[in-house]
Amino acid sequence: ENNQTREITLALQSIKMSGYTINRLEAIKSGNNSNVYKLLTDERNYALKIYPNKVDDKRERLKVEVNFLQLLEVNHFNNVPIPVLYDSFDNWAVFSWIEGIIPRRMKGEDWRIFIMFIASLQKLDNIDKYFITNASEASFTSTDHLEGVKKRLLMDKVINQENDICDGKPLISYLESELEKIENKIYRRRRV
Repeated sequence: ENNQTREITLALQSIKMSGYTINRLEAIKSGNNSNVYKLLTDERNYALKIYPNKVDDKRERLKVEVNFLQLLEVNHFNNVPIPVLYDSFDNWAVFSWIEGIIPRRMKGEDWRIFIMFIASLQKLDNIDKYFITNASEASFTSTDHLEGVKKRLLMDKVINQENDICDGKPLISYLESELEKIENKIYRRRRV
């Protein structure tokens, strides 16, 4: 029995002991940060996320993600998953399931939604209460956000730098100007 099978088995046993009837488990994504599964139960669907074991990766990925999502929940974000169950020792979490599709090509409206989400993060209340710590790819300025987005998008080959257009501008220029507006608003608000 390999580690991944053992980790899934432990998580499923704990979920069943918490009163959930599991009908099926579907693999969604495997990567360096975690393995994600769609967990189908009698009541509804959930996302099961199994994080790397702490021997191989000392970062507290589960804790950072759960704390951040709980912070978003109390701040009335309704477009992010909600933590339902988690086990820090065995390093897994169950989140509410959000139906949707991963866009193959993001369009102007997708980028506007992304930018509004980044802007709304800057207005969060109760940050100290949730012990928010920096994730491994955390960004705190529009420049950092943009560099992270560019790196990720180009790495995943989601955009073609020369040809993707949003509001009549090259995509990267559009993102730079919109994220700069957000940073300027934040800077003005902090100075007051």
